[in-house]
Amino acid sequence: MSNLDDNNKHAEDMENNSDRVVFDSSDIDEAYAELESTDNNDDGDGSSHSARNIVRCIVLGAALIVFIVSATMLIRIFSEYQRGENIYESIQAAVFLTDSTTMAPEGATQETTMYESYSYAEVETAAQLSNIDMASVRAINSEAIGWIQIPSIARSYPVAHRGDNSYYLTHTFTGEENSSGCIFMDARNYSDFSDRNTIIYGHNMKNGTMFGMLNRYEDSDFYNSSGNTFYITTDNGTRAYTIFAVCFVPSDSIIYNVEFTGETSFEDFLDYVKANQLYDTGVSVLPTDYVVTLSTCTSDSGTRRVVLGKYVGTIMQSASGTQK
Repeated sequence: MSNLDDNNKHAEDMENNSDRVVFDSSDIDEAYAELESTDNNDDGDGSSHSARNIVRCIVLGAALIVFIVSATMLIRIFSEYQRGENIYESIQAAVFLTDSTTMAPEGATQETTMYESYSYAEVETAAQLSNIDMASVRAINSEAIGWIQIPSIARSYPVAHRGDNSYYLTHTFTGEENSSGCIFMDARNYSDFSDRNTIIYGHNMKNGTMFGMLNRYEDSDFYNSSGNTFYITTDNGTRAYTIFAVCFVPSDSIIYNVEFTGETSFEDFLDYVKANQLYDTGVSVLPTDYVVTLSTCTSDSGTRRVVLGKYVGTIMQSASGTQK
C-alpha cells in the first residue's frame, strides 16, 4: 500500500467517525409552518377542517419518527463511545504498576541533566508517569509496541503496530469493533522507533478521547502553560519527546514520509514543518534528531492535524513492581 493510499484510507475512515445524524429542530418548525398555512386558507368547510387534521397528524408523525430515529442513533453513538472508554480504562487498570523503582538517565544529577533544559525532577516525573508493565500489555495484544502518555491533555493509551494501516481504525486494542479504534504506528515504520520520522495515528473523537484533544495545541498559550512533552514507554524504558511544531497538512505531504533518501531529505522535512507550523515553539530541531509525528483527522477530509515531537532521551525503568 502506497503512502498516499495509506493516508487517504486513514482520512476517509476517520471522517466517517465525524458524520453523525443529529436531530434538526427545523423539521418541526417547517411542520408547524405548513399547518399554519393550511389554517389560514380555511374556507369554513368541515371537510377542509378534517383534511387539516389529517395533514397535522401526518406531519407531526413524520417529525416524531425523525426525532426517534435521530435520538436512537445518538444513543448508539454515545454507547459505542462509552464502550471504547471502558475498554481502555480496563486495560490501564491491568498494566499500570503501583510501585516501580525508576532510574534517572546516566549523566543526570540533581543539578544537571543530559537532556537540554530538563531538570532532574522532570526526568523523575516522566518515569513516574510511565510505570507500565509492557509484558502485561503484550499479554492483551501481541502487536503492542509501546504505551503513549500525553500529560498536558490527560491521554494515556497502548500503541499497536501491524502490517496495515486500516485494521486499528475500526478495532480497539483488544480487537473489538468500535469507532474509537486504537492508537497505532504506521505500518511502514520500524517498531523500535529507529526511523527518523515515526508516525502514530489516532482518531479525532468528538468526546475528546484518543487524539481528540490534540487540537488544544493549536493555542500557543496552552502549549506554553500546560507542558510540551509526551512519553512513550517501551521494553527499553520511557522515551521522552518535546513537542516542537503543530501543523495542518495535506494527507499526501512530506510529513508522512518515514524514509528520507534520494530527492527528499530530512532537512526538507524539517523545512516543510517550519514553513507550515502554526506558531514558533522556540524548540530547535537538528538534522540528526528523531521525530514522532502524532496524526489525526480534521473536519476537512483532505487535511490532517499533526503534532510533532523530537526525541530527547530515554528514562530507564526497572521491570519490578506491583500491579493494581
